[in-house]
Amino acid sequence: MALLLLLWAIMIFRNDDACRSKDPDQSIQACSIVLQTPVLLDGRRALTLGRRGQAYTAKGEYGPAIKDLGQLLMLRPDDALAWYHRSVAYRLAGKADLAILDATQAIEINPGLVDALMHRASIYVDKGQFNEAIADYLKVLALRPRDAAVYQARAVLQERAGFPDLAIADYTAALQLKPDAIEAVVARAKLRVKRGEDDLAIADYSRAIVLNPKQAEYYHARGTLYFGRGAMDRAIADFGKESELTPDNAQAHDNLGAAFAQKGFYLQAVANFTKAIEKKPNDANLLFSRGLTYHENGKVDLAIADYSHSIELNQDNPAVYGRRSWAYHQKADDAKALNDANKAVSMAPKDAQFAEIRGMIHETMGHPHEAIADYCSALILDPRRVRALQGLKRLAAGP
Repeated sequence: MALLLLLWAIMIFRNDDACRSKDPDQSIQACSIVLQTPVLLDGRRALTLGRRGQAYTAKGEYGPAIKDLGQLLMLRPDDALAWYHRSVAYRLAGKADLAILDATQAIEINPGLVDALMHRASIYVDKGQFNEAIADYLKVLALRPRDAAVYQARAVLQERAGFPDLAIADYTAALQLKPDAIEAVVARAKLRVKRGEDDLAIADYSRAIVLNPKQAEYYHARGTLYFGRGAMDRAIADFGKESELTPDNAQAHDNLGAAFAQKGFYLQAVANFTKAIEKKPNDANLLFSRGLTYHENGKVDLAIADYSHSIELNQDNPAVYGRRSWAYHQKADDAKALNDANKAVSMAPKDAQFAEIRGMIHETMGHPHEAIADYCSALILDPRRVRALQGLKRLAAGP
């Protein structure tokens, strides 16, 4: 009997380290061997059940995890960590209500168990119970008033709950405690964009770039803000950096092309749109953008070619028909121009520019009644259409 006890003790000793392994399979195998030992004391059994239960959770096998942790709790009903770990398994198994019950039990046993409080708060967030979640974060902050991660986590909650001001305040508090918390910087920047606080958002993205100058996303976001306010030189610099960091990103070249086009640098714009098209040759919008640039630069034939290719890929964009109509009109090919204008007007009858373009084509073709009707329609939709007003004056004056 003594020899048998010794063999069992050796088996437990040999498998104990493996039972604590971070490899779930190795841990489960070793813990299972230990648990088969008939002379295992309750303390060792409880410890081993806990380890195997957590390994099952890590492996995604939540049923066995819940069973092991349940057996542990029968041995140690006052073990707060065990209640917490089973709560985690319940949550991952999609049993949120049971997860809350177990987390609550863990907190009642150990009110200072921060992991359980934050875990329960996250479950409340998932369930849309934001007031309960906020109450848990208040408890956590009372325990850890200098923990930036807690403020950051609560900021996410405040944002989901629809309280952007409070979210920004929490991100700011997190950054006061941990100035290099880049996730908080970027999250605050995105909130500020939504609120129209462009200057503050730009400042945050600039801070993010200092913290991580290799992240293309930050240059894209800041460049977009600069573009929106007409600061094209800065937008070009940021989109240029974005395209440098992500040379295979068609969107980066598209952004840079658009900024160059706004500055009137058509050669650079076309070059970048062409790079984008090389990456995404079947993107109708990219072809339309390059066509617009050719058009603005007076290269009407190249513009028509891009417009036509864009239409082959997508027949549902009235703007492309409208622009090609105007290009055909410039080439005095009014039959094709009228056909495209009709298409644009039928697709977007509330868009004044298409009615105005068609009116000009009708006027050129010697159709005064149709021209007057289109000019009037354009002015009803948008009284600021100068060409429509001028057209009506010309027709009213007569030959």
